[in-house]
Amino acid sequence: PDLPLVTGTVVNDQHKPPYNLPDNKTQSGLKSESTDGAGFADCYNEIKFEDRKGQEVFSMQAEKDHEVLVKNKEIREIGPDYADGGYSRETTLKQGNDKLHVQNGKLDVEAQTEINLKVGQSTIKMLPTSIEISSPTITIKSVAKTEVLSDAMVIVNGALVKIN
Repeated sequence: PDLPLVTGTVVNDQHKPPYNLPDNKTQSGLKSESTDGAGFADCYNEIKFEDRKGQEVFSMQAEKDHEVLVKNKEIREIGPDYADGGYSRETTLKQGNDKLHVQNGKLDVEAQTEINLKVGQSTIKMLPTSIEISSPTITIKSVAKTEVLSDAMVIVNGALVKIN
């Protein structure tokens, strides 16, 4: 080929393998070191493979930011467990639709302080002790029974209130 081709690495006293041998003989990968003498052993980018039978893992670490560009289609299939930890998450779709489908099970959305839903002028705001629904028009419809319960007070207020 007329371009550089990486076929392996040369390991010596100056360029040691990224994982201690023989203790980590089932691990391989690429591990860089942050520039400007960061001085911290944990400042690096990494692609790591653990190939121990029954404990196989593919992991990546981005020392700062992680960017992925998929120019056509991305498909992810995750086994029975999924964990996504961290401080915050933001997803922006530039166009199109977003759909979440749970084929067999339930969907839980939980927040410590607030959940907001918004479409145009309509909003639903959930706080730990109240729910506020705001919209130019609100319709509550039931084919059998509608029940409003309160241990304290029920207030119905409007310029015109029609019952039946």
